Amino acid sequence: MLRNIALVCIGLVIAYVGYEIFTLYQKYNDLDNVGVEYRMGNEDADLSVVEFLDYGCPYCREVHPTIMQAVAQDGKVDYVPRPVAFLGEKSAHAAIVVYGAAQQGKFFQMHDAIIANFPDFSDEMLPKIASEAGVNMIELQQDIDTQDLQEYVISNMDLFKRLGGKATPTFIIDKRIFYVPEGNMPSVEDFLTLFAEARGLKAQESE
Repeated sequence: MLRNIALVCIGLVIAYVGYEIFTLYQKYNDLDNVGVEYRMGNEDADLSVVEFLDYGCPYCREVHPTIMQAVAQDGKVDYVPRPVAFLGEKSAHAAIVVYGAAQQGKFFQMHDAIIANFPDFSDEMLPKIASEAGVNMIELQQDIDTQDLQEYVISNMDLFKRLGGKATPTFIIDKRIFYVPEGNMPSVEDFLTLFAEARGLKAQESE
């Protein structure tokens, strides 16, 4: 009897662990599952870098040129920014605007423009920012009023929470390294080192 109970308990533990592994896989599987208009890379990319960022976060704005330079210097990184509304309504509106610009094929242009202008981001400043990004303001206004774009931001935030995210920026490198800068902001060399570490982990797993 006791032996049977023990076997049942072991079976439950194995099932639970299996479920946890499956759940974790599903979470990470969703990470870079986005359209081509929301990613920056090339066909030769062998590494994915997903960044959860908030446009209202000064650290996200500070690290932006560094991660961009690291991605360009490496040359084989598929970079996916996933804006979240971690800091409130203004951040949510900015993220929706960026996804609205994507409807015109200008996701990264608006992404960069809002990062550059965020301290002054407002409805009054939006036409200037849109012009800087090469975005048609009339079409943008029509798009940002739809519910679909809000769902992108909600989905990003939901995934961020499910992954245990607690601060922005958070970088997940090739689904293997979960990196949140602390203290001084990382340098280009720091990111390149993390990329190399992720590739090393991938190589070990394939052996």
